[in-house]
Amino acid sequence: MPYQRFVVYDKDKLIYKPPLSRQLRKLPDGTRGISFRGKVYSIFNNVIDISKKSFDISECPILSSKQNLDKDKISDDDFLFNETHYNPIFYFNGLKNDLNSFLYSLEKKKIDYLNADISKNKNFDYEIKISEESKIEHNLDKKKLIDLLFESIETFSSKSFQQEIIFILNQKIEPTLQKNKIREILNQYPDLLTQDIIYDIFKQLKNDQKSNNLSIIKDKELLLIKQELEQKKEEIRTFEELLENKADEEYKIARISEQAEYISELEQNLNYLHNENNNLKKDKEFFINTDSKKRFLNLISETFLSIFPRIRLVFKSEIIIFEKFKSVLALFKILQKINNKDSLRFKKIKTSKDWFEVDEHISTGDEKKGRVYFSPTRNNLVLVVVDYKHNNKDQVLKFEKIISSNFENII
Repeated sequence: MPYQRFVVYDKDKLIYKPPLSRQLRKLPDGTRGISFRGKVYSIFNNVIDISKKSFDISECPILSSKQNLDKDKISDDDFLFNETHYNPIFYFNGLKNDLNSFLYSLEKKKIDYLNADISKNKNFDYEIKISEESKIEHNLDKKKLIDLLFESIETFSSKSFQQEIIFILNQKIEPTLQKNKIREILNQYPDLLTQDIIYDIFKQLKNDQKSNNLSIIKDKELLLIKQELEQKKEEIRTFEELLENKADEEYKIARISEQAEYISELEQNLNYLHNENNNLKKDKEFFINTDSKKRFLNLISETFLSIFPRIRLVFKSEIIIFEKFKSVLALFKILQKINNKDSLRFKKIKTSKDWFEVDEHISTGDEKKGRVYFSPTRNNLVLVVVDYKHNNKDQVLKFEKIISSNFENII
């Protein structure tokens, strides 16, 4: 069984050093934990803080060797990359946070995945369906995916922490709710570590002036100025109470005037940052967290299997639907006709023997730029490409790629 060496803190005070050794356990949220004095605690950078939330041992089973991914102790049988079908599947063992770190890394490297979930293969914990185009573009094989998995695990803990805080700061919610959510995240980690990590996060963000994170920095500065403003207002109230009892009227007026001028400066800075923040947000990319994208792509795959059993989506169609279609009503009406072999207007794609284009401009919810291309196969299935037409040149290039692709492994 896998063991972990760690140190113990209680409210910033060191309890045990040198590090102790215990068996690793799986917490209810899918992360790693350590048992200490009959309870199980989250472990972060080989440190546990027993002043934080704990779990009952009965809720936290001991990790198997395969679930505790160790680069120095793995074998080739611990992973599988099934390339027999179009859109290959990568299988591996681990915990939920290992899966999330891997998906985060795939998105960062612009490697498209179409499905990520608990594995249907009983020999593995998770499976991820990689798009055929990304496999070819990045020249992916089993070894590269394993290396990428371990690379993501080694760097994800602080990145996950960073992304959670950034995501909350970037939401349009009440400051009190925002503060409570951030406090919940901080409570998961030892206090001595969170101070250094928060400093590193915002130091890194401030150095990244050209990125979209600039607006998030302004959000943080805005929050800090608001807090400072409230603190100064509290100081004024305190001064007023003291001056009523101990100071003469002239001193009282002078101190209040001084603080009022300072507050006026802070309010001007606050308004400036607020306006600058609104301008920056206009150009900021839409933030999609790993779990939301994974769940939606899984929903698309499951929906098509259940209501369109003859249709097989290819060529990143799930991603096009996810990113470009605000409404799928018009699209689903077309796909239903294709699945049921109903009457449908279509035209043959030039230079192709077996690919056709639906002769209808399909609404995406905002505009009629949706397109559907299809090709019946010998086994009574239909290959379908859902596309978003940017311009005529883009459509011609898409035709060329579709016609030149090999879909023999589709089942």
